[in-house]
Amino acid sequence: MRRASRTTTKLRDGLIQILQSKLLSSIYFATIIIVFMMTVIACRCAAPTTIQQVAQPSIPSLTEDNVDLTPISMTDDTQSTSKQDVDTQSIDEPNTATVQPDDDAFLKLCDSISDNRLREYMLESTERARSKFDYERTRMQGIDVSQYQDGQFDELIEGRDDDAFVIVKVAAGKEISYDWKSVTEKVIQQKKLTGFYFFTNRLTVDSYNATEYAQWCAQQIEDYIGYGIVVLDHEDDPSLSPDWCLEWLEEFEHLTNVKPILYTNRGLIDSNRDNQKLQEIHDKDYGLWVAEFDTGKFESPLPWKEYEVFIHQFTSNAEILDENWCYALPERWWNLAAARQTYQNIA
Repeated sequence: MRRASRTTTKLRDGLIQILQSKLLSSIYFATIIIVFMMTVIACRCAAPTTIQQVAQPSIPSLTEDNVDLTPISMTDDTQSTSKQDVDTQSIDEPNTATVQPDDDAFLKLCDSISDNRLREYMLESTERARSKFDYERTRMQGIDVSQYQDGQFDELIEGRDDDAFVIVKVAAGKEISYDWKSVTEKVIQQKKLTGFYFFTNRLTVDSYNATEYAQWCAQQIEDYIGYGIVVLDHEDDPSLSPDWCLEWLEEFEHLTNVKPILYTNRGLIDSNRDNQKLQEIHDKDYGLWVAEFDTGKFESPLPWKEYEVFIHQFTSNAEILDENWCYALPERWWNLAAARQTYQNIA
């Protein structure tokens, strides 16, 4: 029995040792598992912050070196213009942001015209001019003609399909040297916009009072008042006569309710830049048709600001042809040609 008891005791002690050893191993592995689980949980908790930090892009500084600062021109097709183009932009490439025909105002004007022939001509010439208008550069092409083109009028008026307008010389001083009315009729038949100009210089200024001369000019085109713009072509030498020109412009407007415009060259404007009467011509909204040839990009002469020039004559050869860009919609043309009280400014 004692031997058996000792054997039993050894078996028990051995079993206890085995159990203790397995328990320690279990605790050890359990500890490892717990530590691993806690590590995984900790990593998962930290993961969103880590991903967010990696995914978030860096924000560049607002400099021209790394950011596109191109301004956007608010046109129908939302085209953009580079900063350099904006800075160097001249009247040859004006902004198109506000170029929108005002059909309601134009049709209201047409409805106010009692002359059926004039009303039909306004509608047809405007439709044609719109089809020739360069909306990208905000301009339409045209020519001016005089006695120097006599014998070529059919070719110039009917043959030049891209021209939207033809401005016809009426007189030099009080001298009328060709049948300008038949030329005007050809322009109307071709459904092109038209206008009438009177050439003046130092001799005219010395010979005629500006008010009296304006009355004579109005009488010459009495049958065509409202059919086109009216221009005082003043090419005085060596200096412009702004006071005489302003008196003529005001008197002609008073007589006809047509807002006339002034034609001259850039040199004469620059030499009279500080003349108060020239400033008044600008401030009273008498349009400017300015001649400047072979200059590349054209910039408006002071006091007229960019895009205020109505027409730019960019080539001139009296015995061949004078070519021009008009920087306005055809509706603006009629705004100047028609009686002011029946038509509001739209361009």
